[in-house]
Amino acid sequence: MKQQPQPQSAPALAQPPSQGDRSAEGTSPPVAKPPSLAKARTETDPGAAVERFAHDVQQVGSQVLGERDYPSEAIDKKWEGTTLIEVRYAEGGYIRSIVVGESSGYPILDETAVQIARNARLPSAPAELRSRDFAVRFPIVFRLHKP
Repeated sequence: MKQQPQPQSAPALAQPPSQGDRSAEGTSPPVAKPPSLAKARTETDPGAAVERFAHDVQQVGSQVLGERDYPSEAIDKKWEGTTLIEVRYAEGGYIRSIVVGESSGYPILDETAVQIARNARLPSAPAELRSRDFAVRFPIVFRLHKP
């Protein structure tokens, strides 16, 4: 008599931690996805407000830098890359920190990108987002002109 194969149960999937669970120090607040990757959301969804604001910040902060903005060491070594800057907002709408969200691979380019972001006139957080922590990201691209 032939045995029937036993159905195998699917492995349990780990549930991602809720946004309210921040027991580990150093965890980042929720980060808005770039608008091109965002799913359609309703106007009342807080995530939609973060995404709209992220778009405003990206328009101000996103830059492609030429050689005049480069650190001289990076020019000499012909380093290029993109640093993804993360701006973390605290409850009340204040900027808590501006940090590297994703490195270009070159610390000197990352440091320059953070300095540029700190000097940028980023828009104020809208009233609808001032009741919570959140973060937005934007790229700063370092590109040398080819002769």
